[in-house]
Order: sequence, then C-alpha cells, then structure tokens
Amino acid sequence: VRAFLDQLEGEDTPYCVLLLDAENAFNCCDRQKFMDALHKDFPELHSFFAQFYFGESNILYRREDGLPVYVISSQDTQQGDPTGPFLFCLLGLKAVLTKLQRELHGPCAILGLMDDDATALLPSDQAEEAWNKAKACFQEYGLTLRADKSKLLPLDARGLNGHDQFPGR
Repeated sequence: VRAFLDQLEGEDTPYCVLLLDAENAFNCCDRQKFMDALHKDFPELHSFFAQFYFGESNILYRREDGLPVYVISSQDTQQGDPTGPFLFCLLGLKAVLTKLQRELHGPCAILGLMDDDATALLPSDQAEEAWNKAKACFQEYGLTLRADKSKLLPLDARGLNGHDQFPGR
C-alpha cells in the first residue's frame, strides 16, 4: 500500500481500497478452470492432479456411528486437500484477478489475495465500476461476491481514513 501511495504523491485524486469477498468460494469455484490453468502453468503436475480432479471423486466420510459413507465430489476443490488453496488461488483465482486488473482503467493495483479475499487499490471514482467488473470476473470462475462482506475503504496519503461504505449497498 505504501509503495502505491508513494507513486501517487502529489496527486489530488482520491483513492480507495476495495476489499472483495466471495461467497463459499472453495466450494463453488470452477474445477475445469483451475485444471486448465494447472495444465498451462505446471504441465508436469497436471496428470497427478487429474487423478483426483477429473470427473467425479468418491470421498470417504465416516458417520458418527462409524459407518462409511461416500460423498461424490465433482466441482470445486476437495475438502481436506492440502493443495486446495494452491489450486484455488494460484491457478484459478489468479486468472480472475489478472483479467480484472486488465479491465480496470487508470492507476490501480490488485494487491493480492488471502484465500477467497482479494484487495484492490484504485481511484475512488472508479470503485463502482470496479465492483461491477469484479462481480463479472468472479462469476466466470463460478464465484459470487458478497456485498455484505466486501468493503470500500477511503484512502489518503496517510492510509485509511474511513471505512464501511460500499457502492450500491
């Protein structure tokens, strides 16, 4: 944030931080999108992950009484998979954020993400347009942004100077 603000020193344009939160993200993402990205970016890993993520996978679950039950998994990352965040964030969501970065006008920065949360710095007058574009980009990955958990925070040269007002809410 500091590096971005330093680049804008002397500008009169007000900036904001747009915090984006997706609903039930790990359970709703498009499995094919992250598998396609895996094939493109890490082809040597694709055949290994294809064993678990192509088609339906039977996941063994034990009920409280000890009886086994199989749950069929056919979308999203799999619960308990330690590589789930890698597949979700670095492969699938990265493409969403890269596309969003291209579609936003003027100086802006997609700072990063933590699991299903993404952060963007941009001119305040572009916040509503950015929100609408973000909704569309996330939807392409099977994700729905939550207006009730996303935030728009005004920013000045000292950093955050307010919070909790979201466009269209």
